[in-house]
Amino acid sequence: MKAKLIGAVVVVFLAGWLAGTARANFELYGVEQKTVDTAHLLGVLHNQSQADVVTGGSVTDGIWAYDTSTVNISGGTVNQVYAYDSSTVDMSAYWVNHLDAFDTSTVDISGGSVGDVMTYDSSTVNISGGSVQEDVYVVNTSTATISGGSVDEVWTAHTGTVHITGGQVRIAGVNGGVVNVSGGSIGGLTAYGSVLVNVSGGSIGSMYGLKAYDSALVTFNAPVFHLGPGLSLDGERVLGTGILGGVWFDGTPWAVPISQNAAGATILAIPEPATLSLLAVGGLAMLRRRRRSHPV
Repeated sequence: MKAKLIGAVVVVFLAGWLAGTARANFELYGVEQKTVDTAHLLGVLHNQSQADVVTGGSVTDGIWAYDTSTVNISGGTVNQVYAYDSSTVDMSAYWVNHLDAFDTSTVDISGGSVGDVMTYDSSTVNISGGSVQEDVYVVNTSTATISGGSVDEVWTAHTGTVHITGGQVRIAGVNGGVVNVSGGSIGGLTAYGSVLVNVSGGSIGSMYGLKAYDSALVTFNAPVFHLGPGLSLDGERVLGTGILGGVWFDGTPWAVPISQNAAGATILAIPEPATLSLLAVGGLAMLRRRRRSHPV
């Protein structure tokens, strides 16, 4: 009798658990829309569907977004987000543990907190606020733009592209691809492999400074340069280690400690090409005016 009772209790418990699990999962197709304001285990989006995660909502096992679907997260908790195809993910106020972007998907982070972000294929990640507490990996031909917020570490590989125009990045470790720095604050920049780094603004902190290895090419674009002790110029190439400083085109002074300058790497200090072109055009125009007013 006791065994039958226990068996009945187990059957009732499993039935209730399975029913709860079924209710917890949601899958959207077509143009379906769903507001997630309660607890769920897993969400899957297809086609042009849309899910809005708001305060009170949670997705424990994560959200998978496919096709051209959209995920908007303004509150609640999502442990993982996977973006595929041409899907769009907008995040403004929440906690997510892990986020993967594939194919040509787009992820916008303007608030909240993310554990780490992985970008693959030709995906795009825009970070204008909030915080990434671990790493942002930019792989294949994907692109990451950091204009605000804070990121612990940024890593590039293959032909990934990173634009840093604002915000705070503790460490930028770049190995292949292109990195453009025109603003923001970087604690340290380490360039490996065949990466191309263009620096025209912002700051690189003194704790880690700049380290250039392998065949990395790092170019500083500024109208004025100052070479500290230990540095010298061979044409436009910076030799040695020390503090490279100057003034950006907006008049902001800057100084970058170069702690590693490997033999195969190249660090250049050159004026911005566009500025040189403008100066050349202006000089030619002035010369022509002078020749017209003073014929020979």
